[in-house]
Amino acid sequence: MNANSAAHLTQHSGQHRRSVTAIPLTTVTLTLPILLGGLVDIPRLISFGPVSLLALLTICFCMSSWLLWLMQATLTRTVLATVWPLILFVIWGFASLAWYDPTITSFQNLLVTFAFLGLILLASSKSYYSYAFPLFAWKMLAWATWVAAGLYGVGLMLGGLGSDFPFGARSFALFALLGTAWYLAAWRYDSRRGLWQGIAIVALIGASLSRTALVAALILFPLSQASLRHVAAWIRTSLVVALVVGLSYLAVTQVGPVRERFFTGDIGFTVGGTGVNVSGRDDLWRTVLASWSESPWIGKGAGSSAEALESVLGPGVTHPHNDYLRILHDYGVVGLALWLLAIVKLAWAVWKAWLVADRRNTAEAHPHLAALLALIALAGAMVTDNVVVYIFLMAPLGVLVGSSLGRIKST
Repeated sequence: MNANSAAHLTQHSGQHRRSVTAIPLTTVTLTLPILLGGLVDIPRLISFGPVSLLALLTICFCMSSWLLWLMQATLTRTVLATVWPLILFVIWGFASLAWYDPTITSFQNLLVTFAFLGLILLASSKSYYSYAFPLFAWKMLAWATWVAAGLYGVGLMLGGLGSDFPFGARSFALFALLGTAWYLAAWRYDSRRGLWQGIAIVALIGASLSRTALVAALILFPLSQASLRHVAAWIRTSLVVALVVGLSYLAVTQVGPVRERFFTGDIGFTVGGTGVNVSGRDDLWRTVLASWSESPWIGKGAGSSAEALESVLGPGVTHPHNDYLRILHDYGVVGLALWLLAIVKLAWAVWKAWLVADRRNTAEAHPHLAALLALIALAGAMVTDNVVVYIFLMAPLGVLVGSSLGRIKST
């Protein structure tokens, strides 16, 4: 063997070792947010001085995803054309610190969104070169969902319906929407087991007494079966809608705790003469809107909605329970417009990818549809919940959506 051949083999061996090392590291970085999401907000209970483990995980997810992506810097034109509104939203969020004295909440909120974007980019880069990664990521999500479901099942046995043990009922229900999306997508592609697993998860969501998550989960049933091509699919979708409506009506009218959750307590508005419990959200929303009106176009800065709520409603009241209002208050009309465009662009890209895969009857149709359903659930849950500041939800969602975008082959 001559010197040139030896040098070539040495160089090739070094490159191979680097690639073998890089691939597991990227996979671990993308898998951990999914698996740890199965613990929901339990890490919040563990503190290191003034910093919770959940906050540390947020920092780790953010730094690791961006560092690894910048090291490999793979960005297709399709992904860039999809995520540019989200990039501008993140930039606008950090820019808002220029007109607002930042707090810990400011940085926490910004880091969650920054991690969401970083994980989308890293996952899209990973799945661009790996056909198997999207399926692998969703299988990890399915496993994490059942870990969360098992833990919450124990909480239900100990604390009854709506139990907040071992984690918040609402937090569990929102995370479980991701698993619901996966299993309902499996049901569409001829998996009866997926249907029953989806039903089991939705039953646990109902037992959590989280109304928004339950409504979002039920809406996913007919959406998962919708088709623009086949009459039979329309008929099946209509039957699913009828079944969902019927079961929802029975649950709301016949199950005492569920009925009380919807129709007794803080009646904020009426629908058809029936009062609906808004759990104090009308006060929160009025306070946030009144504060937003003082700076409608650029907002008051990242995390400022928490300060506005505490100053009017008292210590500990920091969430508006409507992420659209949170974004409107903190980042103004400009920020909300960028966020809405970002979500629409993500959903549109994933929807088109799903249509192509579904038409070709490829295995990629399943994860594409699941990602689309997850995005729809996110958009719905934002109406009455605090989705965009929950790293245990946004980090896994970033990986799953990114893995879908990466399979759109256009450089």
